[in-house]
Amino acid sequence: MKQLVANDPWTVVQDGFDPEQHRVFESLFSLGNGHFGGRGNHEEQYSGDTLRGNYLAGIYYPDPTRVGWWKNGYPDSFAKVLNAPDWKALHIAVDGEPLDFATAEVTEYRRILHMKTGELERHARATLPNGRSVAIDSVRFVSMTRQHLGVIRYRITPLDGPAGITIESRVDGDVVNEDSNDDDGFWDAVDAESFGSRTAIVTRTKKTEFLAATASDVLVGVGGEPVEVAADRWEPTTRARFAAATLALDVEAHQTVEIVKFGASFTSRANTDATSTDLAAAAHGELDTALPIGFELLRAEHRAAWARKWEISDVIIGGDPAAQQGIRF
Repeated sequence: MKQLVANDPWTVVQDGFDPEQHRVFESLFSLGNGHFGGRGNHEEQYSGDTLRGNYLAGIYYPDPTRVGWWKNGYPDSFAKVLNAPDWKALHIAVDGEPLDFATAEVTEYRRILHMKTGELERHARATLPNGRSVAIDSVRFVSMTRQHLGVIRYRITPLDGPAGITIESRVDGDVVNEDSNDDDGFWDAVDAESFGSRTAIVTRTKKTEFLAATASDVLVGVGGEPVEVAADRWEPTTRARFAAATLALDVEAHQTVEIVKFGASFTSRANTDATSTDLAAAAHGELDTALPIGFELLRAEHRAAWARKWEISDVIIGGDPAAQQGIRF
């Protein structure tokens, strides 16, 4: 059996882009905190074989049972954990060309799951079909101290001259489960809004009627300095189960654009009396609190929480690096 990653006691590392094993690595690089989480999908669009997945604790749906033949005792349906709205998506274009690792020539690629700190890191270089070359560096975590919050720091640097960088920050609830037996889907649209860099949607599960509010916001920097972007520079897009905000920037060669994206997710699971308005307000409130704190302090408190977990839960195995890596994973 092919060994996909090297044995290391505290990390899982992917060295080199491997589209044949892309779904496997998406699974290996999943992150979560007990309330919500998701697969290790690329933040930017990916047109190759992928399984986009985000999940909310306790949010399920009675999917109809379909079998080629029926036996007495089979249930009419079974509870399925639903693919939930995606807060992570940051679709990027360089001089109008989408950044897509399925169509780009990937010249460097390294992804690292840091098990000690619960972080997913990626470093890559790629040449797009229009000939533009870029470097990508990203870090993602799902907060262990703020159960409704996830954070991404995404950096893109043009390497071969000035470039127009287009950023589309999305909250996308137009999602499905690949193994669904229900042709009507699981989610109904309730609300979608986009104002300035803020995007938010509220969706409701069919039959079980769970509500989910998912919101996101971004901070932008260029060349190591924050950029104050007027709200009207963001182009809004909304439709059923989808909200996006798009910003266009012109940067010089080797000038890094930094996007820090914050995602918040609330559901009615813990409070069945919560309305869509209540949950949307909670998601916006989480973002309003998180943005002034910023990436570094949120990351520091998240790391401290993981350190406390390892202090009381680590299992140390001597002489067998593969077993040590496996049990920590």
